[in-house]
Amino acid sequence: MGFCDMSYDTSFLHPQLLFIVWKRNPLLSETKNFLKTIQESLSNTTQPLYFMSDLRHGRIMDIRAISELGKLSEHALWGGSTAFSQSPTTRIFVSNFQQRSQNKERNLFFNTPEESIHFLTGMIPDIISQIDWQAIIP
Repeated sequence: MGFCDMSYDTSFLHPQLLFIVWKRNPLLSETKNFLKTIQESLSNTTQPLYFMSDLRHGRIMDIRAISELGKLSEHALWGGSTAFSQSPTTRIFVSNFQQRSQNKERNLFFNTPEESIHFLTGMIPDIISQIDWQAIIP
């Protein structure tokens, strides 16, 4: 995979749910673009926005960017977030994000996609029930 490939993909599975798949650890410029995407998504919505991140193959590792993401989680329309990976390294970086987020119980990390889906089901059951997860998460 060349460096011209983006390290992540984002897709709205529903107008209120942004799914993020990290394919590798991002370059600093990609991290800045990602944070800009999240900020713009929050600025362009009128309903709470939820985030689900697949961190099995990559993650943000820049502490300043993680801190900025934590500040974004304080936005009035940040509904909540979940991420999943079995990597101990990823858990450390997600823990840094959670420490910086205002509402820690609405921003949780899990080992499996199923646990993340279950967590989101508790917050947005009508949205989650409409998604074919088997087609989205390999």
